Amino acid sequence: MTLAAPLARVEGGLLEGRQLAAGIVRFAGVPFAAPPVGANRWRHAQPVERWDGTLEATRFGPAPLQAQPPRGSLFFAANYAGPRELVMSEDCLYLNLWTPAHGSGPALPVMVFVHGGGNRFGWGSQHLYDGARLAARGAVVVTLNYRLGALGFLTHDELDREAAAGVGGNYGLGDIFAALGWVKRHVEHFGGDPGRVTAFGNSAGAAHLCRLMASPPARGLFGRVIAQSGAAFRSAPSLLGLTAAGRPDEIEAARRLRAQPLEQLRQLPGAALVTGGFEPVIDNWLLEAELEDVFAAGLQARLPLLAGWNADEGSLYARPADRDGFEQLLSSSGWLAGLGGELAEAYPASGGADWRESWRRLTGDQMIVAPLLSWMRAHAESGAPVWGYCFEREPPLPEELLTRWAPADGLPYYGAFHTAELPYVWDNLAARPWAWQEEDAELARWVATSWVAFAAA
Repeated sequence: MTLAAPLARVEGGLLEGRQLAAGIVRFAGVPFAAPPVGANRWRHAQPVERWDGTLEATRFGPAPLQAQPPRGSLFFAANYAGPRELVMSEDCLYLNLWTPAHGSGPALPVMVFVHGGGNRFGWGSQHLYDGARLAARGAVVVTLNYRLGALGFLTHDELDREAAAGVGGNYGLGDIFAALGWVKRHVEHFGGDPGRVTAFGNSAGAAHLCRLMASPPARGLFGRVIAQSGAAFRSAPSLLGLTAAGRPDEIEAARRLRAQPLEQLRQLPGAALVTGGFEPVIDNWLLEAELEDVFAAGLQARLPLLAGWNADEGSLYARPADRDGFEQLLSSSGWLAGLGGELAEAYPASGGADWRESWRRLTGDQMIVAPLLSWMRAHAESGAPVWGYCFEREPPLPEELLTRWAPADGLPYYGAFHTAELPYVWDNLAARPWAWQEEDAELARWVATSWVAFAAA
């Protein structure tokens, strides 16, 4: 098709986008569902409300309500810092789309990104996720918001009684499902091929895609998956005191919310519901069984999967420790003790290697690598094509950042930390004012081109 002007008609009405440099058109702040406020709080995404006239899709919509990581921390500086003022609202179900203003050639592959943030942080219009450079490589690129915290993932006895399937929750996951459905129905109006949709995401976003691969209602909404440093498979037993459901304070806040009457919760302002401590559940609609069981039986969507992790996944999460305590942990921690020499060889606590590197690697392996490998192995064993990668490039972090927010495990570097790949995937090094080298620019061009090539295959 020919996109002669930045106009497109969708279910809600007519959209007008913005022409960017290099022949890219961006549609920003596009509603893909009704606002999840009032009676729609803790309901799955409802049909979008129609508008009169032309909706100017030239400004990004508000981000989901959320707390922010500490300013000055590496996690904030690497992921959430940006030049635009952060506007948040409970009315947050918007997506953004970049498309080449192309001629009459064939429809383009589509790439839909699901951000990470542990179901607590993140939004689709983060400065880092500018889709123009991926779109310029010949793809339609979409980013999206989904509800976070208690607004997105609250489980409650009274919500169970309201749910058609008898189990409430998964509202944020349902938002992703709804956005993918919107893309499937509309992307041809933006030059995209609805039969060639690749869903890609990092961290919690990758885990949500793992879940949707096992979701019967999501079958056919996307045909390929790229998973960056995240999986929904269970990790190894928690020897490090780390849980997927959140910090102890968040878990306690979630417990208090569940103890309150639902009518009372519905009267609270949205800002009172930004706590974490919630994870997706088996709701008998989107998720019908444990993921491991679905994949073991080969009942998931057997789509091509590209998945991987970063070399220093544990550097943001490894806690302070001492060598004696580490050695004791390796020798006496239940299931670990049975591994004996294999474990000591994999994570040496003495000898030439710095034991803190072993501690960091064990942290990352438990949280990120082991669940990813379990997912990849189960998917491959069902006969689906699987490719893996390990991202090893260490971004050039500013010295002042390293000084102000040094790694908690005592090592003097973060390495290829969790989320370090993101500026390279988006070929968007300029989003971070760091001392990038030509090697970084070359790697970013290669990674972005490879991701688009996977989507176009």
